[in-house]
Amino acid sequence: MHNPDFMLQLLVNLALHYPQAGRTPAQLQILAEDWAEDLAEFSPGTVEKAVKRYRRESPYFPTVADIWARCDELRRGETALADALALPGRTLTREEQRMLNGEWCAKILALWDKMDARKQGRLDTPLDEQLANLRALGVEQ
Repeated sequence: MHNPDFMLQLLVNLALHYPQAGRTPAQLQILAEDWAEDLAEFSPGTVEKAVKRYRRESPYFPTVADIWARCDELRRGETALADALALPGRTLTREEQRMLNGEWCAKILALWDKMDARKQGRLDTPLDEQLANLRALGVEQ
């Protein structure tokens, strides 16, 4: 719960801006206690911003619901901004990702071909060369 003195100061300031509301000091004290309870979920800075925004937009003394709605708008805006800032940096376009994937596929296939050739002997090597390699290893027919 906010400090009722903080809310009372906000309400006194609002009463100065809206003298037509005709609130007495006792009424402002009661309102301050209610506002402190109802707006407890918002930070004092958010409440102050909401009051300033309301004061610029409306010719009438605010209700706690008016300020609560503006506090909620401010909080949603701050949450959206925080979410946007939490997103990763620039990602690749679909075409850039395809090109990168194609490059990786080519590298993988090249490595696979090398491994396959080592395991099975090179089928693209002429037969004479294969036989010479076998003889060099000491394998006779």
